[in-house]
Amino acid sequence: IMKSYSTAKLIASAIVVFVFIADFSIPLGYSVGVLYLIALPFLILEKMKTVVLYATLISILILFNLFNFTVNSTPFHIYINRLFSVLSVSIISYLLIRYKILKDRKEIIKEAKRKTLEEMLFMTNHKVRHPIVTLLGISQVIESSDFSVEEKDQVLKLIQKPISELDKFTKELTNLIEIKNV
Repeated sequence: IMKSYSTAKLIASAIVVFVFIADFSIPLGYSVGVLYLIALPFLILEKMKTVVLYATLISILILFNLFNFTVNSTPFHIYINRLFSVLSVSIISYLLIRYKILKDRKEIIKEAKRKTLEEMLFMTNHKVRHPIVTLLGISQVIESSDFSVEEKDQVLKLIQKPISELDKFTKELTNLIEIKNV
């Protein structure tokens, strides 16, 4: 059982037990129930289910102590005090859960951006390199020899294909980036 408990859960549990004992020992007129809030921030890295479980347990303990010691002459402010303690636990738990949701969304977006970059790098490496190598080869041939008009026309036709491929690819890349940014 101890292996499944993280250090954060153990600390939070110890705080809850300590505050419960203190709350049980101190007369009802004192605001000890709010001290349960100290345990919740330790759960920030735990699963949402764990945060909800602890918040529920803490709320039950706060109310248990109230009803365990309640007598007919219990002042109204003690009920209000306990209500605010439970409300505070609920608010802190809600904030922790919202934080976790936003953090998870951020990770999903980060992963999607990483995949987009990998896809762009792959496309760039494979679709741009081939036309560039072709154009470089043609340019070396042009440099090393004298061409007639017919030969120049043939070279121009050879250059037009890789240029068209580069143009097509840049349009695809632009479309990909626009789609991913939507």
